[in-house]
Amino acid sequence: MTINAERQYRYDRSPAEEQEITAIPYQIDAGPGNLYTLNPETHIPEYHWLMATFLRRMEDRCIPIELFFAYDVEGTTLRMRMLKNVELDPETKEVLSYEFGDLYLTYEFAFRGLSLTLSHGEESVTLEAARVGEDHTQIWMSFIGTVLPGEKQVDQINYMSFIYDERDGFTSVSYLFDEDATDAMSRESAASISKDGLITFTIPYPDGEKTYQFVYFYLKNDGFILTDGADTYFYHSWYGDYYSDKLSDVLGEGIDPRELTEEQAEQLIETQTTVIDELDRSFAENGVAAELNRDTGRVTLDASVLFDTDSAELSPEGLAYLEQFVQAYAPVILQGGGAGSVAQILIEGHTDSDGSRDYNLTLSERRAQTVADACIALEPGLEPFLVIKGCASDEPVLLPDGTEDKDASRRVVFKFILDMG
Repeated sequence: MTINAERQYRYDRSPAEEQEITAIPYQIDAGPGNLYTLNPETHIPEYHWLMATFLRRMEDRCIPIELFFAYDVEGTTLRMRMLKNVELDPETKEVLSYEFGDLYLTYEFAFRGLSLTLSHGEESVTLEAARVGEDHTQIWMSFIGTVLPGEKQVDQINYMSFIYDERDGFTSVSYLFDEDATDAMSRESAASISKDGLITFTIPYPDGEKTYQFVYFYLKNDGFILTDGADTYFYHSWYGDYYSDKLSDVLGEGIDPRELTEEQAEQLIETQTTVIDELDRSFAENGVAAELNRDTGRVTLDASVLFDTDSAELSPEGLAYLEQFVQAYAPVILQGGGAGSVAQILIEGHTDSDGSRDYNLTLSERRAQTVADACIALEPGLEPFLVIKGCASDEPVLLPDGTEDKDASRRVVFKFILDMG
């Protein structure tokens, strides 16, 4: 399925000769959420995206036209490259490929208060920032955004939230440091927005305060962008996007991380981190050779250690290994950081792609059930928590060249699901 990325809003669809288009857009909506207006399934993480609305003059009328662009910011220059087509898988709706058009646009920008002026040659247009709430006495704006992994951060700050109140000229800022930072806690402090479009805020670090000043792009539901003229920071992903990979293993089926409140997300991450730290220590103390994912808490056991080829019966070596594993794993879940917080333990069986899917699905289910039965025999307290799932070869482990790593694909995975109550 091919989607044309040029959207025209016309009720009169009669043919008309194409004339000209404005050189500068009269509306810009930046952030990844704008691709969802093109198609709810469209997600292209390799670029930053915006939707720009221009006017196109036809024979006897002007019509709005929305174009989608990949963009970047350097200093006070905004560069845009037009998206032409997106090819989606007709069944999964995943993006298979996309094509850029020939249109490249470059603008200089300047802020004055909440207004943005775009200049192209001798022409310029001043755009007013979208506002979340407005009445006769007050303008209120909310900025919320996170930096996705791999993007630049302001001093290891991966999440920031600003609230602007024009009535008293006050802006508060909350921020959450990357978990690898020295102070990985959420803080709040005052900030201010000046008439020339600068935002200024001060963060109290353990060794003293530090003041920051940036030009900002306000992107409404898609967060904001900060630039100091040298570096640009794209805080235009929702914190649920940032944590979707991290929280995906610990949320129950059907729960979207992006639907969590900030307080829920922070509480879940705090509990998740506690359980992961305790599992790490317990494995080290008990000499358990298991692959612990420090981001999610997922624990992977090598199926070749547990089972013989094409077998769902634990080998003697596999039973001894599982006994050592349960001795280290169960106390953390039942008495340690997971006590009262873990609602479920999901045991997944995985195979490589050799053989039919039906055969592999049955084998993976049987192996997961065998491991669950052994865990209950070794620690009966685990029984209310255990749920099994066969995954066949649906989630293979890949080598750097994209081919399947068959040895690593044959595995049993433990995931703890946190209680949302």
